[in-house]
Amino acid sequence: MVTSLICSLLRRLRSESAQAGTVTAIVLTCTAVAGGTVAVGVYELGDEGSEALQQTVNDALSRVTNNIELRGGITASDLDQDSAIGQGDRVTLTVALGPGGTTLPLDPATGVAPSINVFTESALAPDAPYTVEWRRGEGPTLEPGELADIIVIIPAGIFAAANQTISLEVVASTGGSMVLERRLPSVVQGLTYLF
Repeated sequence: MVTSLICSLLRRLRSESAQAGTVTAIVLTCTAVAGGTVAVGVYELGDEGSEALQQTVNDALSRVTNNIELRGGITASDLDQDSAIGQGDRVTLTVALGPGGTTLPLDPATGVAPSINVFTESALAPDAPYTVEWRRGEGPTLEPGELADIIVIIPAGIFAAANQTISLEVVASTGGSMVLERRLPSVVQGLTYLF
């Protein structure tokens, strides 16, 4: 009730173009009240509840800090020169750890590396095979400051021609996943940059 009253007051102050200092004070008060509410909830739940909350917070932080991110563009290699990206062709993306990330197994030989799903508008291929080439670093784990090329080998059932979309989902064993969707250009030949 107190939180909704403060938020209502905050909306009224904004609509009446109040001074920035007053609005800031009220926002900080809302934050303090919300934090106090969580603290009271944890106190009432006891040790068991606080352990569950701690696990939830740690899991959420793990998803945020263990992310990999794309560095640079994505290229598609039409190895069979059929003017499309399909079985046996390659899609390459360069990755690094996101801010605050910790080491992440990246080489498929480790057994705990990310899985990569490839899909188009009409097909899905889970766990596509891939290899890793290290631009900076040694592997098999991706560490802060390292860069690696993930070379995805397009599996059977996937076919994307000119002006069609191809998507890659990199699902790490810990942390978040990364979904990359690119539309192929009107001409697909040899090495094609996907923007």
